[in-house]
Amino acid sequence: MPPTSPTGQDRSPLEVRARPGVFAVIALSPLLGLFPALNMLLAPRDHFAFIAGCAATVACVAASAFVVTLQLRLRAIGCLLCLDTEGITVHGQPTVPWSDLREVRAQAGTKKQPPAVVFVPRPGITLPTLPTGIPLQRPHARAQAFTKRYGSPLVLHPAGMNATAPQILTAVQRLSNTPLTTH
Repeated sequence: MPPTSPTGQDRSPLEVRARPGVFAVIALSPLLGLFPALNMLLAPRDHFAFIAGCAATVACVAASAFVVTLQLRLRAIGCLLCLDTEGITVHGQPTVPWSDLREVRAQAGTKKQPPAVVFVPRPGITLPTLPTGIPLQRPHARAQAFTKRYGSPLVLHPAGMNATAPQILTAVQRLSNTPLTTH
């Protein structure tokens, strides 16, 4: 039975993980370029076509291997973010209490940016970024870019996660008194 508050409200945590199905499709998509590349490689019309076929084949295989590596690293991490009554816990980071947040903002997607859920800190509070699984990632540069673009380093893009934006916002609403806004 899930934990409840004295008023009977559900207080169970929400664990946000990477959604495996999305990455499987992305991992296989570079392989679609493999067919024309192999055609150029196996039936070249000239030396340039042979070299282009070699390069395209290597690029397709390398892109697929990179995406599969990301997926395996994210699966190994498991829970990227946990929302509970104490606050927000990003994998490998201390829990950020709800009182450290000014608001949680649902941001609609645009042509240049996907929909996002942004956890906006109070002044003077530093929030972590989500792990990406990218080898040699630079979390500080990513935090600066997200802060410049969204106003916070802690940004969730639900399209690649197992929880939708409404599920995340509902969890924030039932677990805390943090204001919710929509942009």
